[in-house]
Amino acid sequence: MRLKQMSYLGIVSIFAITSIIAGSIAAMAGIMFGLSMLEMVFSMMLIILILLIMHVILIMNAGSEQTGDASIDQKITFIAAEISLLRKQQAHLRQHFDHELKYMHGLNRTTDDNFKRLNDDIEKSLVKILNEARSFSVKNQRIADLPLSANKNKLQQAVDDDEIVFGEKIQFSLDEERDDALIEMLSQSLADNKVDLYAQPIVTLPARHIAYYESYTWVRDGNGKIITPREYLDVAERAGIMPVIDNLMLFRSVLLARRFVERNRDLKIFCNISGHSLLDVTFFDQFIEFMENNKEQAKLLIFEFSQKTLADTGIVESEALLSLKELGFRFSLDNVTDLNIDFRKLHALGFRYLKISANIFLNNAEAHGAQILVNDFAEHVKRSGLELIIDGVQNEHIIPELLNYNVQFAQGYLFGEPTLVRDKSHLLDDLKKIA
Repeated sequence: MRLKQMSYLGIVSIFAITSIIAGSIAAMAGIMFGLSMLEMVFSMMLIILILLIMHVILIMNAGSEQTGDASIDQKITFIAAEISLLRKQQAHLRQHFDHELKYMHGLNRTTDDNFKRLNDDIEKSLVKILNEARSFSVKNQRIADLPLSANKNKLQQAVDDDEIVFGEKIQFSLDEERDDALIEMLSQSLADNKVDLYAQPIVTLPARHIAYYESYTWVRDGNGKIITPREYLDVAERAGIMPVIDNLMLFRSVLLARRFVERNRDLKIFCNISGHSLLDVTFFDQFIEFMENNKEQAKLLIFEFSQKTLADTGIVESEALLSLKELGFRFSLDNVTDLNIDFRKLHALGFRYLKISANIFLNNAEAHGAQILVNDFAEHVKRSGLELIIDGVQNEHIIPELLNYNVQFAQGYLFGEPTLVRDKSHLLDDLKKIA
């Protein structure tokens, strides 16, 4: 009520002031211009109207300023609400981050424990293998307790004493002497841990991206000379040394595969296994036990056997292959010289890869029993569930031919020679750093 009274009083005051001002202006205009009374009244009313209109305009401007102030207040309120929402989101994100941080700490502890157990298992296995290598001189008749020269002297003494007679006189075969020397060297290299893992890439065509690696075990003699499997394989198999060499390669291939996984590289490793190793009960039992404890490696390791090894397999070897297959491992057939192959039977046995040399594939396929034209060979192999790999690729000029025959994988010195993989201690150090 008081506000209304004040409002009415304000209106009356404004009208009175406006009338006075208008009357004064009209009187002055009448005196100056000699206006009549009627003209002066009309002028006064006109001036009053003008002043009232100006007052209304001023009031409206004041109202708009108040509206502007209200709009700013609304904006400030909206901004405050947004800030409050952002603070809530920040608190939620901080809570989520704390949870993830706790999870990562737990994961790191689990990873450290796993690698520690792996390190301990591998070190124990390697020590066991080296001890077995040192005991070869006792277990194997081909590796005698005495040095080669002493053995020869002892045998010659027996001949001289007529304890042993082969005709009139023993003639030592040069081949046997070389084999004995090689066996003695291999035994000593194993005892001294002078066995190295080498890896050669297998690439895709035509891009030449590395798809796989094949691992090799190369041995160093006392002078540092490298002895490749091609040179020692037959002798080592006859002497019973291959299980130890294969065991070393297996452990180091597993380490290499784990390093690839830690570096987010999806690369498989081909491991050559001797048929004699499959027949060695001690080796194979340890081998199966180790693989059962490393089933996660089934997708990373491919065991490679020569065509001759597969052809010579009996019941024991077949059971060994079946055991590996049941663990999830797959195989590759290497050194293929007879191309008259039942590919579907190979696939049923667990084979997924077939390696043929470039020379046989491009030049002598029919002479080596191929029942399929070379143009269709790769596609036929692929339809059987196998991948064809052409190895021994040395020259650039045969690449167009391989592409023309739809070959997708190749291996050879053209794409990279076998490269030394650092020893187990460095591999373990790398794994610890990555973890």
